[in-house]
Amino acid sequence: MMKITALPIPKLDEDEIVPLDLVELATFDKWTCRYATQAEDHLQQLCEREPANPFLWTSLGNLHSHTGRPDVAESAYHRAPELDPSARQVPAGCMFAW
Repeated sequence: MMKITALPIPKLDEDEIVPLDLVELATFDKWTCRYATQAEDHLQQLCEREPANPFLWTSLGNLHSHTGRPDVAESAYHRAPELDPSARQVPAGCMFAW
C-alpha cells in the first residue's frame, strides 16, 4: 500500500488543469520520499533483497501501475504468482488480465 499526501488545490474551472504537487509518498513499510522514482528504487531494492516475496513484487507492480507504466507493472505482477499461486493481488482496474 502506498500513502500519498498532497497539497490542497484551489477550486478550479471545469476545464482547468493544474499539476498536483505531491508532498510525500509513503510505502507499506513506512518508508517516505518525495518522488515516485525514489519509491520505485526502494521497492526494487526490497525485491532484490527478498526476490521470493510475492507481496514485494505486487507492491512494485502497484507503484508502476499507479505511475502510468502498465507494461512494467505487468512484469512485476506476473512475478508474484510465479512465486505463490495464491498471490494474485492485482488491483481492480489494472490494465491487463491474467
